[in-house]
Amino acid sequence: MNLSTVTAKNITIGTSFKVNAGAAGGNGGYTYAVYYKKASSSNWTVAQKFSASQTTAIKPSSIGSYHVCVKVKDAAGNIAKKSFTVKVVKALNNISSLSTGTVRKGQSVTVNCAANGGIGSYTYAVYYNKASSSVWTTGQNYSKNATVTLKPSAKTDYEICVKVKDTAGNIARKSFTVTVK
Repeated sequence: MNLSTVTAKNITIGTSFKVNAGAAGGNGGYTYAVYYKKASSSNWTVAQKFSASQTTAIKPSSIGSYHVCVKVKDAAGNIAKKSFTVKVVKALNNISSLSTGTVRKGQSVTVNCAANGGIGSYTYAVYYNKASSSVWTTGQNYSKNATVTLKPSAKTDYEICVKVKDTAGNIARKSFTVTVK
């Protein structure tokens, strides 16, 4: 029985995943082979020829879906196959913006949180502080809410930090400066 697994079903481009080969039953003395291909291709790439090694790392070279096939061979030559699909996506990119870079005291600034790439859906967190301070105030904890309104209280420069987190836990940050006159 082929008990192989992969460490991830979704990854971002530039990262790798591991195939952990395993088996039970049969006649023991297992060897493992690992192959992969882009879903749109008919050509398989050999990641590992039959060997006793149970761990193989694969780093896809482009975005898209990849098929992975793990073959386990026992001492009698019996082969059991197991297949997986791994999706490779663009890296998480924070494309958030501000409504303005300058406001008068008492006016608000709107943070428009946005992202692309990454894995799954996004949540957004917004923090701000006076540029002269190291103490950050939370404008919003991680939430699906993509519009956050801030009302700075003093005539000074404020730093705003927007964090975007995807379903896989990847985080992309973007910083802004707002001048309050």
